[in-house]
Order: sequence, then C-alpha cells, then structure tokens
Amino acid sequence: MSFPSTHMLVGAGLAELAWSAAPVVPRWRAWAVCAVAAALPDVDMLIGYAAGRGFSIHGTFSHSLSAVVLCTLLVTGMVGLRWGVFAGIGWGSHLLVDLMDGRGPTNVTLGWPFTHARSTAIEPVFRSVPVEAGHGGMTLVESIFTGPALHDLLVQTATAAAVFAALCALGWLVRRVRVRVRPSDPLPLPG
Repeated sequence: MSFPSTHMLVGAGLAELAWSAAPVVPRWRAWAVCAVAAALPDVDMLIGYAAGRGFSIHGTFSHSLSAVVLCTLLVTGMVGLRWGVFAGIGWGSHLLVDLMDGRGPTNVTLGWPFTHARSTAIEPVFRSVPVEAGHGGMTLVESIFTGPALHDLLVQTATAAAVFAALCALGWLVRRVRVRVRPSDPLPLPG
C-alpha cells in the first residue's frame, strides 16, 4: 500500500514538471492542487469505513481512468481548464504510484466501471507497506507505526522524495530549454 505522503510528493513533482512546460498558473498552487488530487483517490477507504464495509470498495471507482477524466472535467467546470489539467495530473499520478509498488496485483481497476479487473504492478519502484486492516481502525494505525511497516513507510517516503527531486530537476531542464527556444525565435536549421 502506498501512503498519502508518497502520492503527494509524486503529484507535486509532476505538477512542477507540467508547470515548467507551461507556467499558466501560480507554481505553489499547481503543486497544492496536484498534491491534494494525488491523495484524494484513497477517499474510497473512508467511504468504505463510513458505510461499514471496511476496505471492500478500496480500489474501485476512485482508482480508474474514469475517475481521472471525471476529476478533470469537474475541476475544469468549476474553476477552468488550467486547474482541471493539474487536478487530472494529480489524480492520475495516484494510479501511477499504485501501479509502481512492489505488491504484484494492485488496487487499481483502470477500466472501472466496464471491468473490475485489477491491474498488476508494472515496476516495483515504491516499497509496499503492509497494514492490518481486519481488526478496526486502531489496529490499522498500530500496524503502520510499528516494526517492519514503519521501516517500509520511511523507505517508501524517501523513494517518493527522490522521485520528487528528480521531477523538479527535470522541470528545471525544461525551463532552461524554454528560455533558449522561444516561440518567436526562428527554428534552427539542421546541420
């Protein structure tokens, strides 16, 4: 399981990269929108607990490409396309992080509602953090902050911080290229 810190760091890193390519909104707000949107898909766990169903709905509607499109359209309708794009990037980054944890079958159902098939991890980049969800909320919290789970959480967060730093560095390179090649400048001839 990937934690909100991981999702938010990767979301903010992708916001920096997107902002570097097209700085159409304030940078810190782009980071904030992407980071929050990156954590939001896990709201299905809260909905499941509130409905008395535990983790049974985790990884359904909110972990799909349909949810990415819906998030983008809703935010676009409320505050405009620029913010909708950043919200969609953030939400989509959540799916990407979940597809990059080391657990094999994931909680991502890309094709929901057309299929309930769960996707398999594409590359084990982020260490999965084992949690005990079967005996209530306190058991879940205790299982995260003790023993190997805490170690895995720290490694996962450190990996996300490294990904964030790499995306920021890539964003810096994009900004340098944008400064050198302006749209009004003629394109250089080959050779």
